Amino acid sequence: MNVDVIRAAGLAVALTTAVISSRNYIRAGITPFKLALLFGAVASLTAIVGAALGIYIVKQFGKVGEAYVRIALASVMLLVVVAMFLKRQDYPEPRPNKIAEKLGLAGFYNDPVRGRVAYVPNRFFSRPC
Repeated sequence: MNVDVIRAAGLAVALTTAVISSRNYIRAGITPFKLALLFGAVASLTAIVGAALGIYIVKQFGKVGEAYVRIALASVMLLVVVAMFLKRQDYPEPRPNKIAEKLGLAGFYNDPVRGRVAYVPNRFFSRPC
């Protein structure tokens, strides 16, 4: 079977799972709709660009390009595993963010343990704003 078909199927499954899980978080009041819509759009766009870039690299460089793509995907998976095991603060205090305020993304969610909790997105594009 063609590797590109497998990657495309995996992409479709990942995006579908993200959309379905965001619906559950919105219903539970954990995620504001605007925030889920923003991240869903960004995830879809970057997934399509990444898939197109992977296909382009494989077509331009052949077997070497395929090795590059596999190494890149393995590196991303390893980074995700490392990020899962990093020590994080349990309940960080929300900090204001200019972009989040302009887009109206701040809100509240109900935590069964802590009650009503304020949520302010404070990181965009992997760097503090």
